[in-house]
Amino acid sequence: MKRASTICPYCGTGCNIYLTSKNGRVTGVYPSQHNDINSAKLCVKGWNIPEFIAHADRLKKPLIRKNGKLAECEWEEALDFTAQRLLNIKTKYSPDTIAIIGSARCTNEELYLTQKFARAVIGTNNVDHCARICHAPTVTGLIASLGSGGMTNPIEDIKNAKTILLIGGNPFEAHPIIAGHMIDAVDNKTELIVADPRRTRLCDFAQMHLPLRPGSDLALINAMAKVIVDEDLVDKAFIKNHTEKYEEFKESLKNFSLEEAQSITGIAKEEIIAAARKYATCKPSSIIYTLGITEHYTGTANVRALANLTLLTGNIGKPGTGINPLRGQNNVQGGCDMGVAPFILPGYAPIASLCENKSDMEAIKKHEAVCRVPFSLQEGLMTPQMIESALNGDIKAMWVMGEDLLTTEANANKTQKAFESLDFLAVSDLFLTPTAQMADVVFPACSFAEKEGTFTNTERRVQRINKAIEPLGESKSDLEIITLLSLKMNYIMKYNNCEEVFEEMKSLTPQYAGITYNELESQRGIQWPCLQEGSKGTPILHSKGIARGKGEFCFSEYIEPKETPDEQFPFYLSTGRILFHYNCGSMSGRTTRLAREFSENFVMIHPADARRLGIEEHDEVVVSTRRGEITVRAKITDETAPGLLWMPINFYKSRTNLLTNDAMDEKSGVSEVKVCAAAIKRSKK
Repeated sequence: MKRASTICPYCGTGCNIYLTSKNGRVTGVYPSQHNDINSAKLCVKGWNIPEFIAHADRLKKPLIRKNGKLAECEWEEALDFTAQRLLNIKTKYSPDTIAIIGSARCTNEELYLTQKFARAVIGTNNVDHCARICHAPTVTGLIASLGSGGMTNPIEDIKNAKTILLIGGNPFEAHPIIAGHMIDAVDNKTELIVADPRRTRLCDFAQMHLPLRPGSDLALINAMAKVIVDEDLVDKAFIKNHTEKYEEFKESLKNFSLEEAQSITGIAKEEIIAAARKYATCKPSSIIYTLGITEHYTGTANVRALANLTLLTGNIGKPGTGINPLRGQNNVQGGCDMGVAPFILPGYAPIASLCENKSDMEAIKKHEAVCRVPFSLQEGLMTPQMIESALNGDIKAMWVMGEDLLTTEANANKTQKAFESLDFLAVSDLFLTPTAQMADVVFPACSFAEKEGTFTNTERRVQRINKAIEPLGESKSDLEIITLLSLKMNYIMKYNNCEEVFEEMKSLTPQYAGITYNELESQRGIQWPCLQEGSKGTPILHSKGIARGKGEFCFSEYIEPKETPDEQFPFYLSTGRILFHYNCGSMSGRTTRLAREFSENFVMIHPADARRLGIEEHDEVVVSTRRGEITVRAKITDETAPGLLWMPINFYKSRTNLLTNDAMDEKSGVSEVKVCAAAIKRSKK
């Protein structure tokens, strides 16, 4: 029996675990006791990790499409075929007709090479990853307001808050270990305010629940800011010394009334006032949010509005404070840090067309020197733009690594048509997902248990993963796949191990400059920025001043969702995650105990709505929007407000995202999957 220390591959919490193995097979999992994240605890998904690793559906040989069907082939054939197709398209058209999608389940080292492959091998900035369907507004909004796009305070710091504002998030289902930290804090007299259209589990522990209408978050946050300003609950010294544009912000609030906020949100103005007072006066106060804030047409504006609250009250840079987005996938923070995005390089350096100063250009030159080629000067395409461009015939080829876009993208039928329009589609994955089934070539990737490297969790903690078993069958790490394909395309990426990739990456990423593999092992992770070796990193951001120099206030007027209920579609539809499943379900759906709890998709509906429509528990119902319809089971519950339908996104056999709206936040490229207009009726079956 062998034991390997590693990190859970599910959500962004970054729980420390040990995998036990015997005869090349993972046999068990148990939590590490000596860490600040999950100390001897795991959620139900974590406890059931071993099964999906060795599932019979694992891809073990490359697949290539012949006579319309995918068939097994040798690695040389798959690599030669892919390289030739990409080179032909690059030569016949241009590098910008090719797009690369990275995966938040990859290591930092693999993600670094993903963007290097796009920029140095292909010659395009058309590279992106799943932040575009979750936390891109966090990066865009927090960098604009504060100068840094990460969670400001560590997970263990939750206990130091006297007030927590949880808005647009359901950690009990999506981040269970962090929910445990929040419950412990409440037990120690922290006051919890939950703002959510549904009555989620954490409402049972909250002093206040603000059941706002879907998509009205910006109106609620602006109203809280107005109360804080009008009642002079602001931190005057902090505003004077550490912020800018306060007077303009204050003036903008004058045109917004609490009565208007009450009308928009459905929350009594007295409740809004009480919540604002509590946040502003019962300090230190912490804001925690997730995709209920970001996955909106106004996602970036929502994030900046929350940043306004922290700046107004000085709740930043100190224990128990901050603005804390909980990352959804295990390494989505690392994907952002590594520059797997169309407008930034590793370390958040802007690409040439977005450069504003000399230091920006110097950073680009440094990247070009390391990569030995000049970079494209033009900003690339975000994922929704790639899909549009594929439909228009401007994108000819895509390589999708470890993401099932047919399940996770809004308006999934549109994504399918985009894939059908491509000249060439390559996919790397553990399983033959719906996206992989459409590919011309499929590379069998190995799981986290079969490779080395680092992940960066939601609190910016860089942590080591260690190999527990050898790759199953002929599967390879994404790092190896990228380097082999690069060689076939006449660009040499030669590394003896993951650590060499990490060393190259950190030479271009100032936030990681002081981190070494040895330090990661001895300290059980380091939170960036870590600017020099020997440093213990930075648990709390902005403690020595706001990263951008001064925090910037920015007022955004409320804009209603792109779709609201009408006669044809009289309900709001919102989406999210459930405790027993993860993202597109490719891993959790292949785990017996998890699938047994929820084996099929469902829709939550309020009892009053169900009675009116003659719908009973477990009835088959048809849920429809302007983009399509699916048949699912009804779950009748008062967790959901009247007029609101709620569905999970985790079932690839019955995809909720066939229904959702792809209206895009233009600043961040995120689609408004959290709210659209829908109808529901009993199935005729």
